[in-house]
Amino acid sequence: MKNKLIYNGEKIKQGGNYPALTKFIKGNPKEALTVFVPGAAHLARIAYGGHNGSQDEDFLAHWLVSEGYNFLGISYPIATKLPIYNESYPNFTIRAWGKQVAEIAKTIIDENNLSKHIILIVWSNGGRIVQSFYEYALTLGLDVDFCTSFSATPPNMAVVKFPSQVPNIDKMDKYRYSDCSKSFDRWYNQININSHINCKNEIIPKDVYYNEYIGSMPVNLKGTGTKYHNGEFVASELEFIGDSKSYDYANFPLMTTIVTDNIIDSRHALSDQSIWGAYLISKIYCDYIEKNKMKIIFNKLSAESWKSFVELVRTSPIELSMETQGNHFFFVGESGAHYAALCVKKLERKVKLFKTNIEDILKTTLLPWLTVLSIISKSNKFIN
Repeated sequence: MKNKLIYNGEKIKQGGNYPALTKFIKGNPKEALTVFVPGAAHLARIAYGGHNGSQDEDFLAHWLVSEGYNFLGISYPIATKLPIYNESYPNFTIRAWGKQVAEIAKTIIDENNLSKHIILIVWSNGGRIVQSFYEYALTLGLDVDFCTSFSATPPNMAVVKFPSQVPNIDKMDKYRYSDCSKSFDRWYNQININSHINCKNEIIPKDVYYNEYIGSMPVNLKGTGTKYHNGEFVASELEFIGDSKSYDYANFPLMTTIVTDNIIDSRHALSDQSIWGAYLISKIYCDYIEKNKMKIIFNKLSAESWKSFVELVRTSPIELSMETQGNHFFFVGESGAHYAALCVKKLERKVKLFKTNIEDILKTTLLPWLTVLSIISKSNKFIN
């Protein structure tokens, strides 16, 4: 493959030893960097547009920047009809994907003198990346404020197909990627619905979408329990678990969700809040209790404070969630893109309030014990 089509403002950057198509739009350097990770078979262009005749207001990036955020779209290697990358990378893994996004985000922050704060936005199959990105982001000194799911699939086995189904799911193309073309019509029909909702002829013309926005993808990223090995696709659920590390709750960011209400997006409409909610609550437990070496503090909480803490945590999947109307592409089209950006802004406020509420509950207990522990620590240093 040869590079043939790069939109205005796009750059190929290296991350995790692999190339990625990127688009950065600067907002307020003091605000967080919103990092958009696309789903199966899509370039991040789905969040910022840029094709000939494209209108900025039809895409999420425009509205995130209007809210003050900085925007970064990062596309993992796929094979579009009008190619982007010089070659294919069938061995590309979820771990490499997370490292790629974290390293490129760090590069953009350094190059543009931004704050180290990141809001990760994962759409659809982009949800597979959450743990791997967060793990690498921490090693780079980045502050991941939270992650928000745009109808995103978690990196667990709940939606992974059985090995017996693999031959019918993943078909290898000439690039040794998974051929996703059977889904293209279904996806474009949803974008076309959004065009009509926004009273436009075409937000993305059909031929442009098929040639410049979508393509085949590394099978290791799909979560079908399939991996590329020695020129073949083989069933390997256990390796998928190790690659996605869905069990490593402590190394997930604080999760929030934007859920649709549409039957077209039924799986996400029904399950996202609860499935991601399990990761959210587990993360809270790990950060505030399991990781906290001063567990004795929780034994000193009043019954009323403990009850408040329990209520806050139990209701967090609902409180840290927003609902939107629309299909799987709810953020494509002016009305949906604008509302999605407002949802991200509101979720940021909700997350800050949530953290403040936890701190307020624990504060009266924490402060006396921190003082005691500080005195003990100083005494030990003096004795030593």
